[in-house]
Amino acid sequence: MADAEANAATGGDAPDPELYVAIVSLVIALVALLGTVLQVLQQYYASATGFSNCDERVMGKWSNSKKRVFRLKELRFEVQFETPVIFVCRAMNQNGPIKEKPIEHISGTEESQQRTRTNPPEPPTGETRSGLGATSASLVQIPSLGYLDERVRNSTRTNTNLSVSAKPESAKRIHTADNEKATWVHLLTEFQRMELDSSKWIQAEHKWHAEKNQLGERQEPPFHQRELVVALQAKPRSWDTMPSNIKKPYATSTMCHIVEISSMLGLHWKEFDRSKDKYRAEGNGYLLTGSQVPDLGIMFIFQIYGKHSFRDSRIVPSELVKVFSFGIVPTIYCKAKRMPVDFVTEEPEDLEYLLLGSLNEFAETVASFGCNTRTADILRDDKKKHGHLFPIAFEIMGMLSKTPHISGLPFRVVPNPTVYTWDKRFFDLRRLLNEFHRSIDKEDQMSMGSSPVSAHIRELRKYTERVTESLKTQWEDWKKEKDEGRKPDRNEHHLTFDSCDELQAAIQWCDDFLGMPHNRECVKVVLREHIQEVLRIVNDEEKVAVSEKEAFVEYEAKQASMHAHNGGGRTHSGVVQLSAASPEQRHKVFMKIYFREVLPRVVQRARLGLKRTETLLHIRTDSINEASPVSPIPPTTRNLMESPLQQQSAETLDPRSVSEIRSSDVWCTLVFRMLCWLRLHDFHKDDRQISSKSELCGSRLPVYIG
Repeated sequence: MADAEANAATGGDAPDPELYVAIVSLVIALVALLGTVLQVLQQYYASATGFSNCDERVMGKWSNSKKRVFRLKELRFEVQFETPVIFVCRAMNQNGPIKEKPIEHISGTEESQQRTRTNPPEPPTGETRSGLGATSASLVQIPSLGYLDERVRNSTRTNTNLSVSAKPESAKRIHTADNEKATWVHLLTEFQRMELDSSKWIQAEHKWHAEKNQLGERQEPPFHQRELVVALQAKPRSWDTMPSNIKKPYATSTMCHIVEISSMLGLHWKEFDRSKDKYRAEGNGYLLTGSQVPDLGIMFIFQIYGKHSFRDSRIVPSELVKVFSFGIVPTIYCKAKRMPVDFVTEEPEDLEYLLLGSLNEFAETVASFGCNTRTADILRDDKKKHGHLFPIAFEIMGMLSKTPHISGLPFRVVPNPTVYTWDKRFFDLRRLLNEFHRSIDKEDQMSMGSSPVSAHIRELRKYTERVTESLKTQWEDWKKEKDEGRKPDRNEHHLTFDSCDELQAAIQWCDDFLGMPHNRECVKVVLREHIQEVLRIVNDEEKVAVSEKEAFVEYEAKQASMHAHNGGGRTHSGVVQLSAASPEQRHKVFMKIYFREVLPRVVQRARLGLKRTETLLHIRTDSINEASPVSPIPPTTRNLMESPLQQQSAETLDPRSVSEIRSSDVWCTLVFRMLCWLRLHDFHKDDRQISSKSELCGSRLPVYIG
């Protein structure tokens, strides 16, 4: 009995085998359930296509905007993120392409870097905090060759800040193998670098002038007054709308802004073929290529391949860059207040703007001045000569263009709106200004027959003296440092703030004179005759008269030119002298040709042109008076409408002398303004218009940056 009870007790405590089976089954079921749940979750998360493509390795700090949004109706996740819409505007602009979205202007500051979600630009290798000092060789990374130890020398064409920018700019570490990131991320970083480096250089320039007691009360214009800055807005996007062949998020811009941005970064177009959608710009260590992407549009790729500088070679942050980049030059007569919103790129009329982006546009522009067909044909023929020491397109631009230079900023480079290159190896604008000053000081060259030198020419002499003295003083200081064996901290072509102010004041004085209503028609006629005469001379052609009256005027012009030349030879013989002249005599020969050959013929022919214009005006006025007679203009009102020359000479000089003096005044003013404008500004030697882009000015054709 006792044994039975013990066995019963022992059997009752032993675990039931079925319980083990149940527990194991439960565990397996739970594991299966968990696996199924995880698989379902994985399927849902896997439905978030493109999430890994929005990683920080691809988008940088912009990856913080990525998120998954569950679509209940579709039982899947949608990937949403933000990318920038990049455009160019004023620093005070608050109206962007995306409504109710804040605009972030890129200024190079830490706050701007945070707000635009960009990484700080990498400082040059070995550069100190102040940006001074020498550097060692840079390491250039090439995918196929690894790292190459390369000692890069600073070969910036117009380096004028040797004490500040000696070699650090050349020693930047170039990451050419960092291909994971979208190229627009690097582009935003380079925008920040552009503003940061140029801001440091502005401060260095102000410090340099202050040490030489040449700064005065000048201050750097605040950033919010800038006319040209890069801005962006964050645009929400969904990976659902991405084309299947695009693997990285892209930024958005427009065709006009891409062209403007490339100019600001110092890129020059090498290929711009809209028929094949092939675009390539390079320069300043950058490369920008564009092509057509199926199901999307034109996509640009930005790459960094070398050194870059944003000091003296940076483009002037002026609104005029928006039109210069397209081969359009607004003149002092242009009424548009904003570029290019109020700009119309139709056929140029009444000197308001110049189209210089192609030979055909250039020919049409001079035709709008009234130039004859022969002149237009010469400009269309690339085998003909289109200039002397420099192409005549730059001469016309200097005579009429608005001034992009901004007072207080040391930037002077502007985009080249012409099809010609700017090569300063064969001339020196400082020497040309000196020779112009000497020529205009000669009484025998400036007097029109028996007429005395006009009051305007006497005033012009004062401005030429001020400009030449300022440039001479600066050049002598540079020469003194060089002769003493010291290394000048600025090069020969550098301009101080004082010289810039003198040039700008002279240009403004010329604008006030040329902009007078009674001078506008004379400017048009004189400019027309000047272009025709210069192109005739450089192409060694004889002038062909089209009428007996014009033949007589042509004979008088030739006699006047030969009289000024003391009866020596053909009027175009100076071209041979100019070609054979040494660098020391070249500028003197050039001004000799202009004052002894060009000026007399332009004055004589302009007198005939103005007479024809006045005759047409009289005919129209008589017709209007016959139809509706009006009361005569009171003497006081008439005197206000006339120029000082007309008021002074109306009774003492004959109409012929008045017309000649007026034409001479306009011609001298145009030439002086041209020399001052070209000395105040500069162009990169590799920059030019390779194709017509004028119709793209202000274009809102969307483009994408990969």
